[in-house]
Amino acid sequence: MCTVSVDAGTSWALADIDGRPVWAHDARGTTATWTYDVLGRPLTAEEAVAGQAPATREVWVYGEREADAQAHNLRGQCMRRYDAAGLLTWSGFRLTGEPVGETRQLPMSAEDEADWVGNDESAWAGELDPTLYKTVWTHDATGAWCTQVDAKGNVQARAHDVAGQLASSSLTLAGDGTAQPVLRSIEYSAAGQVLSEMAGNGVMNTYAYEPETQRLIGARTTRPDQARRATVLQDLHYAYDPVGNVLSVHNDAQTTTYWRNQQIEPVHTYAYDALYQLTGATGRETANRGQDGPLLPAPAIPLDDTVYTNYERTYTYDRSGNLTHVQHRGAARYTKTIVVSGRSNRAIEQNDQQNLKPEHIDDGDWFDAAGNQRILLPDRLQPLDWNGDNRLARVTLVKRDGTTDDCEVYQYGADGTRVRKQTRTYTAGTKRTQTSGTIRIAESIYLPGLTLRVTRSESGQGVKVIKVLHEVKLEAGQMSARTLHWESGQPDGLVDDAIRYEIGGLTSSIGLELDQHAEIISREEYYPYGGTAVVTARSQAEADTKYNRYSGKERDATGLYDYGLRYYQPWIGRWLNADPAGLVDGLNLFGMVRNNPVTYEDVGGLAADVPVSGQMSLATRLARVVARIGRAVQRLMKSQEDPARAKARDATAIASGAVEETDLAARTNRPAQSIDQGMQWWAEVKTDENITIFNRKFAVWYGGYTDKFQGKQGVEAMIIHGAKERNNGDSVLVWGKQAEKVAGRFTGKYTRTSKGIAANALEEQLKLKYSIDLTKGTTPFHLISCYAKRGAAQQVADSIDRPVVAYSKHPVRAHGVERAEDPSFTVYAALRKHDIRRLFNRKDHISSPRIFYPQAWGVASHKLGARPVASKPRSSTSQC
Repeated sequence: MCTVSVDAGTSWALADIDGRPVWAHDARGTTATWTYDVLGRPLTAEEAVAGQAPATREVWVYGEREADAQAHNLRGQCMRRYDAAGLLTWSGFRLTGEPVGETRQLPMSAEDEADWVGNDESAWAGELDPTLYKTVWTHDATGAWCTQVDAKGNVQARAHDVAGQLASSSLTLAGDGTAQPVLRSIEYSAAGQVLSEMAGNGVMNTYAYEPETQRLIGARTTRPDQARRATVLQDLHYAYDPVGNVLSVHNDAQTTTYWRNQQIEPVHTYAYDALYQLTGATGRETANRGQDGPLLPAPAIPLDDTVYTNYERTYTYDRSGNLTHVQHRGAARYTKTIVVSGRSNRAIEQNDQQNLKPEHIDDGDWFDAAGNQRILLPDRLQPLDWNGDNRLARVTLVKRDGTTDDCEVYQYGADGTRVRKQTRTYTAGTKRTQTSGTIRIAESIYLPGLTLRVTRSESGQGVKVIKVLHEVKLEAGQMSARTLHWESGQPDGLVDDAIRYEIGGLTSSIGLELDQHAEIISREEYYPYGGTAVVTARSQAEADTKYNRYSGKERDATGLYDYGLRYYQPWIGRWLNADPAGLVDGLNLFGMVRNNPVTYEDVGGLAADVPVSGQMSLATRLARVVARIGRAVQRLMKSQEDPARAKARDATAIASGAVEETDLAARTNRPAQSIDQGMQWWAEVKTDENITIFNRKFAVWYGGYTDKFQGKQGVEAMIIHGAKERNNGDSVLVWGKQAEKVAGRFTGKYTRTSKGIAANALEEQLKLKYSIDLTKGTTPFHLISCYAKRGAAQQVADSIDRPVVAYSKHPVRAHGVERAEDPSFTVYAALRKHDIRRLFNRKDHISSPRIFYPQAWGVASHKLGARPVASKPRSSTSQC
């Protein structure tokens, strides 16, 4: 298959007869190949960068040859995997497939790329650091983890309610037998949204939602009453337009202030164009705030909520959705210009000389052939180096001639997430002190539930450790929490082992940070595209130890945000390289959340999503699926099918699931939440051009079927209520009360309210009115006729050139599961609540939740006009 993209270049890929990738070649000239054993399991992944010899980047080692393989469920499982970040080892697996524990070993070098050449593992030991980072879990019967012991011995414990949702959590630090509560309690609505939660420090968060749309309209944070301190810390109120764009955010916990004859209110407002792109924003910023750029502004210390000024921003876009101008009027007045190529969506910020032109962008200096940005800033010599997977490998912070550069380097695991970061800064020696230069290395190692941050200096006199910090990441509901433990180098004025709670807004940006006594550590507010507008902290040391900011992501020394699969430039509102998932988020592969950053968020760097408090959203599911790609090839399906066949299918299915989960959004060119709202509106509007769209009885609905022969579950289908015969012309689909109109004659129970629509008109209605295109090759839809082979379903199929895959022997009723004429299919037509539960209870017949967003059959009921399902059956989450 050949993919041609003006943004990402031209790439080629070949798969074997079973759909497994065997060869790929990208626009940079990098060639990747994969090998498999006789059971179809991956063995090696090789990579040949243009002009270089091939290197083995990944190796899979399976556990059936281990002496205790049966005791630890290692047969057929990958127990060791060598990747670019070293070695990942699994000690065993539960019956539900989850690992008992994993151990990470890093490469000796943080800059050299791995090459696991040969078949002798003992020869590779010298390439690995001897330090082992081991994480151990216990799980309940559903596979959810209950306790986690991280690489430094800290124990996190979680409790779940009967619905499988998080109920409470605690932390027991290494060497301390006392469990500290992190999340005391949490309450959910019937839709699974968080209504309230109490943190371990007594802080209570309460959330309010609009009943009709379930949008978040209020988020209030309060703390226990104490003398001489405010009880309400944050009281956010959100206002939306009819389609769900955020119009304003008001914080009632903040007071109106005055600065230089200005009234500064704690209100942010937003304006949009006809494409729902953000065009204007107002808010407040620190009174001495300069131009937004890669560097963070200095925080106001101590906490100061008075020295603010108003700002107003105007955003301009080209016809391809590229942000081209940011006009700022506030403490500083400036206009930022982004120069876009005339042949693609690649763009760079205008330089100081104002002489960059569109034709310069694609000349090879600013982007490589695959759409990876090569220079961070136009006026600084800061080269960006990319590895063979098009992941950022190195950023040169300061380029020096004849001596060591300052740089930041990265290493990634097989699942694409970052495992190690090193920031290297060089200080030259002097003749007076007769010393050689010193390299200061700040290293971060990312492990499950733990980040190790070590700072050391290297010089001719040896290595000196300056700081060792254990940052324990905690489960705290809608909040995030972390504990900082200093092994050495603890700053003055900071309390060791104290839990710090981080509270965000609608799009997860960290705005409020609290200590274990519910005292404020820091406040931060952001411009829409991610720059910091306001930052104030209790102390400089506490400000320096805040790592996660906009969207809850970590901000590096480069000013870039790490989103997992891509890096984001907040000062120009663009990604650093083209979307690795392709067109799942639109035709512009560099655009950030479709130019609507206050309404949508991006979880993993792939696609925009509307945040839904307390629920796993589309992008969250997407990011989790992509993060499991590497592990997928090691795990068996939970059925008793052939292990080799299961592993191959698991690898390809989960890898492709990232695209499949966004399919509903991709084909309508709208985010999934908008689709969900559209479905509800579709069900509510009864007539359109004299056609009843969906009423209490149905002519067309969505469902799923199981292909028993090929082992596919939840295949999306358009099920059509068709005519029994085809007489005297086109059959007609009837949208009314169990009526069928064939060649002008009615059968069944006819009422005057029934209206008809021809089969070919159905296609036009779905395409023109509701942005769902049934044309062959554009959607995964299959057509299933409920009755005769010559019925209305066949007419629709003929008009759009798509096959009808099955016919039932009897009319498909709204309350039954009908056996199709072809015995390889079982048609699902469940519409009523008790039937939905019955289907989910039949474990061998569960349609995949990704068919209907956000709840498998809940949205289906919206489409059908039936009453919404109050809650999603728990068992539906087990078959994704």
